[in-house]
Amino acid sequence: MQQLHRPYKPPPLMQLLLSTSWTSNDENSSLSVADIRQNLSEQMKCLDTRLESHVAMLVELQDFYRRRAEVEMDYSKALDRLVKQIMIRHK
Repeated sequence: MQQLHRPYKPPPLMQLLLSTSWTSNDENSSLSVADIRQNLSEQMKCLDTRLESHVAMLVELQDFYRRRAEVEMDYSKALDRLVKQIMIRHK
């Protein structure tokens, strides 16, 4: 079976950077280094916020599964005691 390959499409910022003429020195240039730096700074803030929220979610999930494992261990021990009691009664 032949796989279809889609051409690579760079992210919007990269498209903008690639489409900008860096050899032009005129004042009407659409992007300046300060604009790029500010845009990247804003993107980093968004990524940091997203990372923090994902880390918090993972910590909550870790705590949930740890507590769930404790509950299941207690339940397992209680079932074992119950089975032993029934086995002693019916020997």
